[in-house]
Amino acid sequence: FLQWFCRRHGRPYIFGHATQGAVGGVVARFDVDGSACRGCLGEHWTDGTLPEPVEDPAGVLTPVGCNQPTFTGGAFDLQEVSMEMVRTALGVLVPDLYPRGGGGLGVVDLEINGRRATPRWTVSDIPSHPRCGCAR
Repeated sequence: FLQWFCRRHGRPYIFGHATQGAVGGVVARFDVDGSACRGCLGEHWTDGTLPEPVEDPAGVLTPVGCNQPTFTGGAFDLQEVSMEMVRTALGVLVPDLYPRGGGGLGVVDLEINGRRATPRWTVSDIPSHPRCGCAR
């Protein structure tokens, strides 16, 4: 709904999230004139045609008294994603002062082969996907 709302009102849609255990994250930007949507990204991840961030399945727990799981992770690791979200938003809001880089998808990995590592960003374009309804 949010992406549809943004497109209808001529605004780019930006979203981001950290993964379980705060070992990776995603920042994605969908421009108003672009053909891809969040559904396209999901289909590409299903096919393995775009990079997905690392997850730590052991990084999830359900706190006592809660009925929903949450994930564990350090705030300093989560900042990698939140800082890129701010940079992406600034690139949309003030492109003359803060020009955006290429690609609509940024994936950060903070873990390589099960060990913490220096943040590594992979940037990709998000093409429309034939199985997604927006491509029709």
